[in-house]
Order: sequence, then C-alpha cells, then structure tokens
Amino acid sequence: MKGVDITLPFPRLSYKDAMDRYGSDKPDTRFGLELKDVSDIAKASDFKVFIQAVELGGQVRGFAAPACRACRARRSTT
Repeated sequence: MKGVDITLPFPRLSYKDAMDRYGSDKPDTRFGLELKDVSDIAKASDFKVFIQAVELGGQVRGFAAPACRACRARRSTT
C-alpha cells in the first residue's frame, strides 16, 4: 500500500508457542491477551473442576482483561 511502512519479516510463532501463549494456532496478537498459568490460584479455590485438573497434572490457564472491569461494573448497576 502506498504510504504504509511494513516491517519485514512478519513476526512468526511456532505452533507450540502459539498454542501455549494464545490457545490458538492463529492468534490475534494485537491486544496482548496471552494465557498465563493460574493453577496455583485455581487449586486454592473451591471449584472442584479446577482442583481436579491440577491434581491430575493439568494446568488452569487464563488471561486478564482489565478493560472488561468497567463493562462488568456498568452492567451490574443497571
């Protein structure tokens, strides 16, 4: 495109890295929503599914979405 600078080469991730970091083989990396291991928090919770997953050698992974905090607060006050 005219007037647009493109950085080459494009960033690449191996399949394993994409799945480990984003949970998808075609991740949208624009927003920085990388999965993090929250197994320590999960096994200390009361949610049996998470506790059992960790006890059986699995992981509980999730991502933080701080911008959603405002959405949740707005929804709960209406």
